[in-house]
Amino acid sequence: MDSLYNRYALALFDLALEKKRVKEYQDEVRVVYNSFKKNEEVVHILSSCFLSKEEKMKIIDNILVDCKEKDIEYFVKVLINNGRQIHILKIFEEFDKICNEHSGIKLGTVYSPYKIDETQIIEIEKVISKKIGFNVKLTNEIDAKLIGGVKVVVGDHVFDNSIQNKLRKMRTTLIKGGN
Repeated sequence: MDSLYNRYALALFDLALEKKRVKEYQDEVRVVYNSFKKNEEVVHILSSCFLSKEEKMKIIDNILVDCKEKDIEYFVKVLINNGRQIHILKIFEEFDKICNEHSGIKLGTVYSPYKIDETQIIEIEKVISKKIGFNVKLTNEIDAKLIGGVKVVVGDHVFDNSIQNKLRKMRTTLIKGGN
């Protein structure tokens, strides 16, 4: 399935690149993605064999009435025409990855025992970007097992500054009889 997601995402990316609107398409795809993600039952309704394609197109017209980039609306309709609407979220995730790669951005996650505000995330992004030599965009996930501190994962890079990790290192040092 990955190649299916990639083929459709690349087609949309090529269109965005051709029109020199990669950032605008990416922003709009994120809006549509979040809309579908919050209401995943819509994706299942659009996948129903009990609705005609015309009925599905009317649903899309109503959902995407405020869509700024009409090509995104047409793209969703192509997915429906080709029977690929069940894959829309994965295709949009792949499109976002392709756009980020094109822009030199690597995605990552900052794990913390509590929600981190946007200002702190931006500061962490700056530090990590400097360390690995790429622009980094982080999302925050809560991991209560960390007790305190943060753990950042960007691709193969892991920066673990959590209390849990420090305790683990201390335990290892004590077991080895070190200082």
